[in-house]
Amino acid sequence: MALKGFETIALVLLGVLVLHTTGIVNFSALTGVEGAEAGVTVVKVDVGDRACGATTMTVDFSEKYSVGTSMTAYNATVYLNGGIKGIFSEGGTFTAQGKDELNVYYALDPASNDYYASHASGAVPCTGQTAAFMTSAILEKGSLAGALQTPPEHVYKSQTAASVNEYNEETNTLLSSTALAIGAGGTETAKIIIKWDYEEGYGVVAGNTLACRFTDSEIDQSEVIASVNGAALTTPAKYVPSGTRFSLSAANQSSKTWDFPAIDAKATTSSTLLLRIKGDDTNQPTARTNMSCEIIDADLFELDAGGVGVGVEDSDDNSNVGRSTEVLINIPLS
Repeated sequence: MALKGFETIALVLLGVLVLHTTGIVNFSALTGVEGAEAGVTVVKVDVGDRACGATTMTVDFSEKYSVGTSMTAYNATVYLNGGIKGIFSEGGTFTAQGKDELNVYYALDPASNDYYASHASGAVPCTGQTAAFMTSAILEKGSLAGALQTPPEHVYKSQTAASVNEYNEETNTLLSSTALAIGAGGTETAKIIIKWDYEEGYGVVAGNTLACRFTDSEIDQSEVIASVNGAALTTPAKYVPSGTRFSLSAANQSSKTWDFPAIDAKATTSSTLLLRIKGDDTNQPTARTNMSCEIIDADLFELDAGGVGVGVEDSDDNSNVGRSTEVLINIPLS
């Protein structure tokens, strides 16, 4: 037997019927309860949600691998029940009602490109506390947070550029000293060693996009293949940069994109990117057709119309998001 209705609890105490009504509850009858007399039905009362009072919330976030680093110069953008509550510095406070729905975007401020933004969502705790820290204890990873951003209040640094060296895979010679020679219709592979700066993040919000530009008449872009650490990359990328964000330098150039994995540089110190390049069947690539690429990181950004988007550029004005300096790759051809 299960009943749901107003919390009307009837207790018989020495022949006196006591009624108590406070809210919505669930009733369920239990039998065979230890200590109950034969023939007595014990009613279990499951009290439902009740209104909560106000709670002072404290913004609390830190650097991913240096929790003691001061973050007071950085902000969190807080949405409450779908509307923006405000922008608060680390350690700042605001008041919310218990069970209010929170969406918190750490380091979303465009000036905070020293750190990747991170998203957490959840409900204001209804515990009777006067204050609660906005940490993963009450805020779960939100739909816009990357798989590496756990817990979301520990944000990744994005301050130092990775170092890049390009080689001829077959001869292992640096392309900066000897350009990659590709005959008409032939193929050669460039090997790019990327050394990530320790404990930083690269594209940890939603991955990266590898974008490359080439001269159409001398490189067969449909046959250009990319892989990282032995795994083939998917093309086209989920987030394709606009011509403003990733421009072409000549009318006869085109571009190609691939999804490039997110990097936690504490776990992954370096990556090997292989680019197999095929020359046009009739036109041999020459020095003037140098191939260049960027690894462009995705990040969260505020939308002019309200709310938050994710991508490799701000969709409102095509400006950069994420790191201020991308991973740049140049492959000289001869």
